[in-house]
Amino acid sequence: MTTSREFVKKILATAVLSLCLLCVKAQCPSDPKTIEPCQCTSAVLGQEELVCSGPIGLVKLTTILRNEMCGRTIGQFKLTLSDIEYLPSNLFLKIIVRDIQISFTYISHFTKAGHSAFFGLEPYLQSLSMRHGKLVDDLEWQKIGDLHALTYLDLSFNNMTRIPRQWFHHPPPNLLSLILKGNKIKTLERGALTHMHELIELDLSDNQIHTITRDVFPSPGNALIFLRLNPVPSVFLSSGLTALAVSFGAYDVSIRQFTGRMPAEKHYHVNGNESGTSSLELMSKESIFFRNFNSSK
Repeated sequence: MTTSREFVKKILATAVLSLCLLCVKAQCPSDPKTIEPCQCTSAVLGQEELVCSGPIGLVKLTTILRNEMCGRTIGQFKLTLSDIEYLPSNLFLKIIVRDIQISFTYISHFTKAGHSAFFGLEPYLQSLSMRHGKLVDDLEWQKIGDLHALTYLDLSFNNMTRIPRQWFHHPPPNLLSLILKGNKIKTLERGALTHMHELIELDLSDNQIHTITRDVFPSPGNALIFLRLNPVPSVFLSSGLTALAVSFGAYDVSIRQFTGRMPAEKHYHVNGNESGTSSLELMSKESIFFRNFNSSK
């Protein structure tokens, strides 16, 4: 009886493996017409780049990803100038994607159905960009919280106006870079980023932020945060951050704006200051550093 059960288990395991192997392919489809209007290129074996530009429709895109690209590892997937308004949560279920770049679409949410967006990519997706779209304030951020391989998230040039506290209660655990440039953000609520313990880069440039308080960030602080802001806000930061790098683009920042407001025992880097120097300078005995990050030094 036991032998019979083991035999059945082996047969089932073999059948499942065979189905998987049938779906695994190492190159782009031999007939490029099967994925039109998308285009596939293979710079590295098993790391295809799939670009879908222009009107395509959700049905066609789903067919391409689930059938023609089934079982492949896509190094980079680009969707641009598309008429698609939302992404089904299981759109990428049958493929592996490392980098997703979506731009100039009408997409307003990560997904409109399902428990999590990008279902099946949790161990694989490392970079996600959704730029020049219609993303709005009521995003359900918990739907990307299980993307534990994600280190880079770019949501630039959308329609977000604030960063509420509840957004990042369950953030991608290994997120290093959060790019929110060119939105309409006016407010960072207290505690908005307190759960983002791995964050080292936060780009809030080209928004409408006037004040940032220390309690926006984790406590105890992250090892280092590169913070890009534009226009120049009032920045009030107490102790906790090991280091803070602040970039203000083309703005000149008065050194007097910052000395006295930041803990003296820490290091701070500011891009653009009164002296306009491009070298690293020790400005006081308190070891506050101001540096032009455009410098090659």
